[in-house]
Amino acid sequence: MLVHQMAAPNSPQWFNTGLAWAYGISGPSQGHYYVDPADGVTKESQDAYTRAQVHACFIQSVEDTLVGEGGLMDLWVREARIFKYGSGTGTNFSKVRGRG
Repeated sequence: MLVHQMAAPNSPQWFNTGLAWAYGISGPSQGHYYVDPADGVTKESQDAYTRAQVHACFIQSVEDTLVGEGGLMDLWVREARIFKYGSGTGTNFSKVRGRG
């Protein structure tokens, strides 16, 4: 499929998959989680490259709070983690109160 340009992986798959395996790249997990296929349990990654971020887009929610967990400032941190490893993000702001 790649040779005939019928399909291609998204950019995080091209850029991130196999970096630990092929080049021995390692680094702090910085808040990465994965689902362990052996038991189906969500676990925190030990580093950022062994189980690399390979999805192109994430849709996030945000709570109507400035500094609380899930709030606006927490959103900035989550977005930075996503952008750092080559993906994009969109946010559903429907929980944030409107003016008035």
